Amino acid sequence: MFQRILSIDERVIAAIPKLYSKRRNQIMIYISKSGNNGLVWILFILPFLFVSKWQRTGINLIIAMALVHIIGEVIIKHIVCRTRPSHYIQEEDMIVKHPRYYSFPSGHTAASFSIAAAVMLKCPLYIAIPVLIYATLIGFSRLYLRVHYLTDVIVGMLLGLICGFLSVQFLNQIYY
Repeated sequence: MFQRILSIDERVIAAIPKLYSKRRNQIMIYISKSGNNGLVWILFILPFLFVSKWQRTGINLIIAMALVHIIGEVIIKHIVCRTRPSHYIQEEDMIVKHPRYYSFPSGHTAASFSIAAAVMLKCPLYIAIPVLIYATLIGFSRLYLRVHYLTDVIVGMLLGLICGFLSVQFLNQIYY
């Protein structure tokens, strides 16, 4: 089973360059970079913190990101220690530089989906749908740039969804 999953990961990484075009590459680099250090999500959260009606949602989003960071980046990545696919690819075949840290799970994807999960539970659809789409684009950009395997992104997505849902449940327990 594990070998089959690794085989799928490898085939996806090998197939990605077929999607490359100069314009798509630029778009994917931009989308991926917007997720660096959770920047796009921090900027997204800020307005929530300054409108009293939405402050609790802003706090939810901060808790979701903090929780996913601790579990994904601090704990899981250092237990699994998975080497990124980009480290097996020649530098001239890469669109971006090789990231330094471990691959599993995708931190960009996990952070994005932690926000998406909390937003889906706390905000109207006109906010939730674009956030979910952008979270998906960030996850895909990590595959496209070949800095993560498919399983890194899928587990990042699942971890993010769980942490987002847990943050909402946690605050609901405190305030109700």
